[in-house]
Amino acid sequence: MRPRGVLRVLDKYTVSHHGVFCNEELGEIIPRKELYMLNNEDLSDLIKDAIRKDERVYLQPIEVSVEEGIVTLTGNVRSYGRKMVAYEIASSFEGCRDVVNKLVVNPEAPIPDMEVAKNIISSLNASADITSDAINVAVTNGIASLNGLVSSQWERFVAESVARSARGVRDVENLLTVSPMAVIDHEELARQIKTALDHARDLKGTKIEVKISGTSVVLLGTVSLLSQKETAETVVRRFGLQEIRNEIIVTW
Repeated sequence: MRPRGVLRVLDKYTVSHHGVFCNEELGEIIPRKELYMLNNEDLSDLIKDAIRKDERVYLQPIEVSVEEGIVTLTGNVRSYGRKMVAYEIASSFEGCRDVVNKLVVNPEAPIPDMEVAKNIISSLNASADITSDAINVAVTNGIASLNGLVSSQWERFVAESVARSARGVRDVENLLTVSPMAVIDHEELARQIKTALDHARDLKGTKIEVKISGTSVVLLGTVSLLSQKETAETVVRRFGLQEIRNEIIVTW
């Protein structure tokens, strides 16, 4: 019986002294890498087991399904923080190529929208990373909308993160606008971003393309781990662009 895990090896092949798998009956010689296949059922079981053992989410009704390494999470959780915990658990497994997080935040005891808005404003005011006092907050049925002007993409990102962590928030619509940047030399900025990506510890040897249009950047290419895709986006956030489209593909 093969050990449980994310990977399995096709039957009928043996390892030759050349380090490849051979099927003597069919006369086939196939590189070792090509014989490893993702086992969706095993990956799903591993994620479910990890969720059951994590005290932050083990009581939440979370369903897990996997198709070709793409993990989908469905169900309900009590807070956005728990939703992100489930994402972090699923994305931590090597066989995971991406996570589609469809979990719905439903607080155990609904809070009036006005009180939720006050919680968000209080959290924004308490954050050392939020310098703008021009952020407007509106809440409808627990879903918060952020409007106004902030100084950087980082501040826009932090404001959304802070709002999502406020008590009673079910979801956040981030409509914040980043102050117009000075005229951008697209070619030079793309070169700087590419250099930063090449020097990132987890991205050495990867081939990531950078395309810039206005204040937006698109990341293209392939990586072998979901964590590398996430690292690339983290690196790019430092450059203050208004929009990041991460279209990097995680391959097997």
